Amino acid sequence: MVKLRVVIEHRLMPTSMKYALIHKGLEQLYYSLLFSSPGYKTSPQKWSQWLKMGFGVSIKEQPRAAARDDKLRFSTTSDGPKMELAITQGEDGVLEQLHRLLGELENLRKNVAGEQARVDACMALPSVKDELLQPMVASMEAEGLRPSDVSAFLDKAREAVGLLTEDTLLGVAVHPAASPAQV
Repeated sequence: MVKLRVVIEHRLMPTSMKYALIHKGLEQLYYSLLFSSPGYKTSPQKWSQWLKMGFGVSIKEQPRAAARDDKLRFSTTSDGPKMELAITQGEDGVLEQLHRLLGELENLRKNVAGEQARVDACMALPSVKDELLQPMVASMEAEGLRPSDVSAFLDKAREAVGLLTEDTLLGVAVHPAASPAQV
């Protein structure tokens, strides 16, 4: 059963690498929200295990600290410049957060010119700071991660935001399971 649909439409068909980067970016946002959530507060070494795995697009394994039912599962269909991700598994509360976050990024994307200015503005959104960045940092610091490791995760969050707000996009739409998936 599909829990959430994410439809990303570009002006032109993106490369295979761009598709892979978008997948990985969405996963990184999801797991960052998940590992910052109250349910994972006492989960030891979640961030350090994920860091050891690395962030490469060819890594298909999900972070090991995620509970089986919380692991993100989705299928992807592509119609040239339009890509649809049908998310079939993930923690419901975190998927709701992801839904809201993507909606706010999209609203801002439409209104701020220039990719660097847009990413900066997105990273400064209260929802991004309060629901993503600050909980991430607090959770990583509680685990004892080094500042350079914390920075690596924050850089990946910034990259994901950049991919989801870049100039080549026509739009990012997020639909609950029962809604038609249209941009």
